[in-house]
Amino acid sequence: MAVATVFLAGATYVPSFLTRPGLVADDSKQYLYLDPGKLIQSALSMWNPDVGMGTVTHQNIGFLFPMGPYYWIVAQLHISMWVGQRFWMGSLFFFAGTGVFFLARQLGLSPWGRIAAGVAYTFTPFVIDYIARISAIVMPWSALGWMVALVILSVRRGGWRYPALFAVVIALVGGVNATSILLAGLAPALWVVHAVFVTKEVAARRALAAVIRIGILSAVVSLWWIAGLWAEGIYGLNILRFTETIPTVTSTSLSSEVVRGLGYWFFYGQDKLQPWTSAAVSYLQTPWLIGVGFAVPAVCVAVGALARWRYRAFAVALVLIGVVLAVAAYPFADPSPFGEALRAAGSQSTIGLAMRSTNRIVPLVVLGFALLLGSGVSALVSAHLKTGILVLVVAVALVAADLPPLWNGTLVATNLARPEKLPTYVTQAAKYLNTHGTERVFGIPGEDFAYYRWGVTGDPVWVGLLNRPYVARQVVLQGEPASVDLLQAIDESIQDGVFVPSTLVPIARLMSAGDILFESDEQYERFNTARPQPLWLQLINP
Repeated sequence: MAVATVFLAGATYVPSFLTRPGLVADDSKQYLYLDPGKLIQSALSMWNPDVGMGTVTHQNIGFLFPMGPYYWIVAQLHISMWVGQRFWMGSLFFFAGTGVFFLARQLGLSPWGRIAAGVAYTFTPFVIDYIARISAIVMPWSALGWMVALVILSVRRGGWRYPALFAVVIALVGGVNATSILLAGLAPALWVVHAVFVTKEVAARRALAAVIRIGILSAVVSLWWIAGLWAEGIYGLNILRFTETIPTVTSTSLSSEVVRGLGYWFFYGQDKLQPWTSAAVSYLQTPWLIGVGFAVPAVCVAVGALARWRYRAFAVALVLIGVVLAVAAYPFADPSPFGEALRAAGSQSTIGLAMRSTNRIVPLVVLGFALLLGSGVSALVSAHLKTGILVLVVAVALVAADLPPLWNGTLVATNLARPEKLPTYVTQAAKYLNTHGTERVFGIPGEDFAYYRWGVTGDPVWVGLLNRPYVARQVVLQGEPASVDLLQAIDESIQDGVFVPSTLVPIARLMSAGDILFESDEQYERFNTARPQPLWLQLINP
């Protein structure tokens, strides 16, 4: 397995570093790359006076660990941010694979079966929509194999050692998105149920004791981000009601898409210029890739059916429960009774709305298929070595073919990246603003997302460059209801072409703004935002 681990490292890290060298992906928060120390410092408090006229932060606290410290170390060592970012991406792939290697060993698969399972789980299209845009979402995917394996060891061996290791994993991957970690947690819970009631390898009392230890330690190491969610829920703007809706999330959750590791709504959308996810075009329009996408799970099931394996029901349950929950309330207008319950929960409670992105349970589906493949390869190798290895080679080839973006260098798409070195005029403007005042900077016109002529950052770069408070209208609302309404009102007048210039100074003064930052380098045609030249002609009149 040591040789397999080395090959897995080469297959994950090398392609990551060959993906768009020199470009920084639009991943998570831009100030992770511009000023990670400032991000860590601001995340220590749930109230941030420097963003959106003051706001209860959304998700920032989750970057206290591990992404914030990781990128702070990268910055302190003067490592290029794109290099640090590619190492981060490669590590997510690598630990996903080694975790399933470790899990497959606990489940009794042979070394060849472990390789099959680990490869099938690692190289899944599920990661495409997240890893270059919000990689924190795939951290639970990367840790899933470790989570299940550590629960198995906790139940079998007792004591506090393995529950403590499980809690360490939760501390590493659980902070940014509660939905992702809670849905991933269903996999180890399923194994406990299977071990107690199906294989009956452990007594219920022993399993319960292990679960209690795991629950206590995991809750303790999660208090820091749970407290953040509590503070945001009590004092912050209910951001969930201003982002994607339940009909939007469920509109693409077809079981056929979930089976091939896809189905998340963002994978299928586009702005006025191009798809949000460039790789989606091939997955939706290229016949051979569509065929490969369905061939992978089909082979996993067919090969897995050949094995007499005591945990086959567990793997099948992962697939079935994962697909059912991922499909959720689709179709929204006429869901199943179960989907109706999910739809009602999302419509009537904040917790239900927070859990609307049920597609993030897809790693369970991928893991179930991977374990079925591993069990089948183990059985075939045991019966006839050459046949088993041949099936393994074919399966690995199919799995690799199902993830072209990793091999052709497009995992970081051009519409989700920027040069590591910012344009000189941007850094000069930031330097000027940092030395000519302390009041808030008001950026106009507003933007849905920060798509500049020189690159894409998702969030405006100014939050990571300025030592002054900064406010600008964005698609994700930041602030309190009154300040958000004020900002929306002035920016909508700009966007709609009914802006009255004489209102700018009084509104800016209400915002405690000392400077106006006019940005004419936005890709206005992408989201049909204000044209820079007409606005500039209005602004130059004293």
